[in-house]
Amino acid sequence: MDTREEESPTMALLPPIPGPVAGRTSEAEWRAALANAALPELTWQSLGTPARALVLDTVPGEGIFAIGGLLAGLTERGCAVDVVTLSAGDVRAAAAYGEDEIGLATRRLREHRSALDILLPASRLIYLKLPVEALAGNEGEIADRLASVTDLAPAQLVFAPYRLDGAPAQESVGAAAAKVAAGLGALLVEMPVQLWQTAPPEDLPWSDLWQHQPPPAAVAAKTRAMACFTSQIVPAPMAAGASAPLGEQALVCFERPVEVVVADRLRLR
Repeated sequence: MDTREEESPTMALLPPIPGPVAGRTSEAEWRAALANAALPELTWQSLGTPARALVLDTVPGEGIFAIGGLLAGLTERGCAVDVVTLSAGDVRAAAAYGEDEIGLATRRLREHRSALDILLPASRLIYLKLPVEALAGNEGEIADRLASVTDLAPAQLVFAPYRLDGAPAQESVGAAAAKVAAGLGALLVEMPVQLWQTAPPEDLPWSDLWQHQPPPAAVAAKTRAMACFTSQIVPAPMAAGASAPLGEQALVCFERPVEVVVADRLRLR
């Protein structure tokens, strides 16, 4: 993937930080806490120079939003990436988008493929068609379903939502991913997704956090990829006053100049 076409500074690509919301840690507080922590840098070498990686998304685009810059760097170094999306997300409000539930699910998968074509053009996208409301508490069934995807080549690296993410569906996918990674003998790297909206800084596993600072070109590509998910980041056109599934407070967490992951430091170099 060639991302050299845009070389503007990283911070110029970021929108203003929204103000605080009652009961939540503000984005300014998160950025201060992350800066003060001086987290170690996650590098190609620390990940073991993997030949193949597997990204497990609860809903379309989680991996792109959380670690799109990191994934772009892996593919540039020759790492093949398979992306498995377990569900299309909550499609019960499909009528507000002028769709039925199948139509909205199909639209979200098209958006996901368009985003991957920008950021990870050689990646494979596999959709397991599970209802998102059936994921919580079913990590065993999720792991079995993932194991049944026989066309996945063994991966050395598995990315998945953080097992203590604060959202039941994401936590169950993370727990299933831990089983899958153990079965493959792969390194599990967990992506905080909902955590930024639900937890205070003191709840983070600081001793297992790593940061990755993508180069400006990768940030630009990630920004373009994120913009593909209009059914998640734009309010439904037929629901007056409705907010987007991913609101401004959520999006700004994924527009930071650094991406943060959870991984066992004993297994990284």
